[in-house]
Amino acid sequence: MRKYFWIAINGSCVALSPPNLPLAKNEFSVEPTPQIIIGFMTYAQASAAATLCLEADPSIVDRSVLTWMVMQPIIRPDVPAQSPTGKTAWIKKKATEAKSKVKKKSGWW
Repeated sequence: MRKYFWIAINGSCVALSPPNLPLAKNEFSVEPTPQIIIGFMTYAQASAAATLCLEADPSIVDRSVLTWMVMQPIIRPDVPAQSPTGKTAWIKKKATEAKSKVKKKSGWW
C-alpha cells in the first residue's frame, strides 16, 4: 500500500504530518478531526501545500484544494471538529484498527 505525507485542513487551520511518518490512507487518525486530509508523495510537496494554505489568498487556496482533490488521495472525515485550537495529533493506528469508512461528500469544506 502506497504511503503519503499528509496535510489536515480545518477552516483556516492546517497541520502537516511529521516528516518521518509517511502513512497509508488507513493507517492513521488525526485529532482534532479535520474537514479534509490530503496526501502527497513527498514531504516537500506536503510542506509546500501547507504553506500555500496558510499564506495564499483564500481564492487561490480554494482552487488549489479542488485541484488536489482530483489529483491526490483524500480523506473526508464524517464529523470534523469545530475551529480547532492547540496542537494536532497524528496517531498511527494498530494493524487491527486500520480499516476506515470514508464517505464521499460534495465540495471540499
